[in-house]
Amino acid sequence: MSINTKRKSIFETIEDLISPDPAPSSSSSSASCSSLDNQKLVCQFCKKTYLTYFGLRRHLQFHKEGKLQQSCPHCKKVYRSPGALKMHLKTHSLPCVCNDCGKSFSRPWLLKGHLRTHTGEKPFGCEFCGRCFADRSNLRAHLQTHSGEKKHRCSRCGQSFARVQVRQRHEQCCRGGGSGGEAEKEDVEVDGD
Repeated sequence: MSINTKRKSIFETIEDLISPDPAPSSSSSSASCSSLDNQKLVCQFCKKTYLTYFGLRRHLQFHKEGKLQQSCPHCKKVYRSPGALKMHLKTHSLPCVCNDCGKSFSRPWLLKGHLRTHTGEKPFGCEFCGRCFADRSNLRAHLQTHSGEKKHRCSRCGQSFARVQVRQRHEQCCRGGGSGGEAEKEDVEVDGD
């Protein structure tokens, strides 16, 4: 079978398996290729929609091959798309290595954030008090201290905290019989590494 014949066969199979989202039609009920340009393509099996034939064709391969779910060979987590599985697999290998200390990371942006621990750079500033942080997640956690909301309650004594990390530190002291006072300071920076 020639490549062109094979492509035509695949295209005809796809044509049989898709149905475009209904769109208002002024003249005819049968849609031509040009009128399909602005419509979504719908998978006949699961009703998932795609903007391109390529996307739908790739999706239909999973129905055809029975590969709607793929599991990680390392930890058995299950993913529906190969892209998601590919991203997850990177968490098991740590290709991004810090030249200063040798610590490894799965993603380049995690390494970039880690490098700030060596440079001392703190580009994320609090708009309320001006305190700066090396990591955006630390800034977000810090902002909770300005909200006044303390939704993290100690299960032992009932004291409330704005940040879960501070409550956890308090609970360690509280369980040990201490007052937990040293853990009550809300402004302690959380290590982002």
